[in-house]
Amino acid sequence: MPKRPSGAVPLQLRFGDAVKVAQQIQNKGGGSLTLPMLAEAMGYSLSSSGFRMKLSAMKQHGLIEDEGKEKIKLSDLGLSVVAPPPEDEGRSLKDAFLRVSIYKSIHERYANKLLPLKGELANLLIHERKLDQKTAQVWAENFIDGAEGASLTRPRGERLLLLENPHMKGKEDRPTEPPPVDNPHRDEPPAPPVNPNARMFSIPFPSGTVQITIPHDLKPKEFEALIGMLEAYQGKENPLTPKEKKGE
Repeated sequence: MPKRPSGAVPLQLRFGDAVKVAQQIQNKGGGSLTLPMLAEAMGYSLSSSGFRMKLSAMKQHGLIEDEGKEKIKLSDLGLSVVAPPPEDEGRSLKDAFLRVSIYKSIHERYANKLLPLKGELANLLIHERKLDQKTAQVWAENFIDGAEGASLTRPRGERLLLLENPHMKGKEDRPTEPPPVDNPHRDEPPAPPVNPNARMFSIPFPSGTVQITIPHDLKPKEFEALIGMLEAYQGKENPLTPKEKKGE
């Protein structure tokens, strides 16, 4: 049986909800609870697969650990999340959130930068993690929701700035993007929005890498038109070949 790619199954509990459950464990049991009591508090039966998957999500975030056969307790990290010391400054929330490898890799890539929109982030996960569209969409939504819950975002217009650390201020709170330059193509129409129902391909060649995004619902005639454009781009019919070079 082929090995499933990392992240093939999204966590069944969003990070913000995982923190709420940890708070319940602290409030109801002083930091530990029997599994039957926790299942009841969460509205599940003890044998429910949904309950077990949510427990698994909390363990992946490092919030809980086993204490005997039918009992769990908050980990040291979990205790710091629900009752942070004054000097914590949100570090425990960040550490728990980034215990999940997909979340950590996204954070490392975009810290101090503007996050892609949800559809763009999902397309990135499809391309790099080989996930299907639905799974990638869930991971993208959960990352953005969790990053906000961990105080790792700041609004920038319609976008979000992803912070390196919670509650960053001053210069570090600004996106690391190049300063604006005079754009000779500023009068050209804006690029079309990213289609979340599309698949992005990167095809390496000796002369460079070609990136192309193809909608899932591309019609046969549109596909033929795409092939025709690629054929026209090749050789003498290349519409981008400068005419003055023909005589060289």
